[in-house]
Amino acid sequence: MVTTGGLGWKYERILDTVSHHPCSDKTHLTGFVEDDDLVVLLSLADFLVYPSILEGFGLPILEAMACGTPIITSNVSSMPEIAGDAALLVDPYSVVSMSEGIAELGGDALYRKELSEKGIRRARCFSWKQTALKTLEVYRKVIAG
Repeated sequence: MVTTGGLGWKYERILDTVSHHPCSDKTHLTGFVEDDDLVVLLSLADFLVYPSILEGFGLPILEAMACGTPIITSNVSSMPEIAGDAALLVDPYSVVSMSEGIAELGGDALYRKELSEKGIRRARCFSWKQTALKTLEVYRKVIAG
């Protein structure tokens, strides 16, 4: 298991759990990863687990989808809207829901392939140009009163 990103709040318990787990030698905490390296990691991953509880927009799942990486993400916040039908949605408050999702996706290569293909198509629905144009449209409406 590879976990990327900086340490967030309440990380001490996570580090303690990882260091005392029987599979700690198979767990890698990378810290911050540069964009080019992240693309490589995502492209090589069997799948991404992103159980965000509070998210304004799910950029990490779009980045993974664009790399063809299957996704497990939250069924709350903005994640279902961003993921559409291209991800396996789980309850981020439930260890059982998340572990069942990991077992399901981890054990089903055809399902991973299906989500990979759907994810690539879904990621194409989003672009920075489209975001800028929609933001400009909101600004124009506000200015116009």
